[in-house]
Amino acid sequence: DQFDSIVGFIGIFAIAVSCVGLLVGGIGVMNIMLVSVTERTKEIGVRKAIGARRRDIVRQFLFEAMMLTFLGGVLGVLLAVGISQILMLLIPSMPASIPTWAVVTGLTVSIGVGLIFGVWPAKKASKLDPIEALQNGHVDLEQLPLDLFPDAGLLHDHWGKPISRDQQRMSFQCSGQA
Repeated sequence: DQFDSIVGFIGIFAIAVSCVGLLVGGIGVMNIMLVSVTERTKEIGVRKAIGARRRDIVRQFLFEAMMLTFLGGVLGVLLAVGISQILMLLIPSMPASIPTWAVVTGLTVSIGVGLIFGVWPAKKASKLDPIEALQNGHVDLEQLPLDLFPDAGLLHDHWGKPISRDQQRMSFQCSGQA
């Protein structure tokens, strides 16, 4: 009876430590994604200027956050499998196998952490104004795939008339952005 209570306490303690670790890891992922949004402001502005919708930007950043945490989960599973193999070699009488449900649960939780903690950076990226994002620095119009979107991203003059690509390039060059 006393042994069961000790094992139960150790289990609860392990869960608490894991939750704190997931929280810290999630905050780290969120910070990485916020830095990514800041560093990629121009890219987001270009994508929005050529027709990307807010949900496209949200999906991109959520996918990146989930992929980041999934790869961390895979690394953790590989580390756990390696440690259990070493333990079984050193102490053959000790069962140290990892059940499949534990691997699947671990990977699912790691993806969930990326999803939960990636929402705020993804929403922040999707709310960026394309004009302000493009004004934050140099944008090389020659490298934009504007031919794929013939009507998207066209600038217009004061009367609503589209400005040609050459006029746009000259406008950026005259403003010191080229």
